[in-house]
Amino acid sequence: MSLKIFGGKSSTPDSVSNNIKLAIATSVFHPNLKFVIDIEGSGNILLQDAKTGFEIFEPNAIVKTSQMTWLTCH
Repeated sequence: MSLKIFGGKSSTPDSVSNNIKLAIATSVFHPNLKFVIDIEGSGNILLQDAKTGFEIFEPNAIVKTSQMTWLTCH
């Protein structure tokens, strides 16, 4: 699969809640996809399609895109 989801490395309440939101969405809609917190990289929340270069950095948009991708595949 060409999708990658990265969580934010900040420990602020907003970042933690966004990471939890993304981890739940990943486990529900893409259970074979690994949710990673990129400690060495930029540390920003990101959904990335390695095949097309498409990226989304807003957590709610990532959840919605994950849901829509799942719905079109099932």
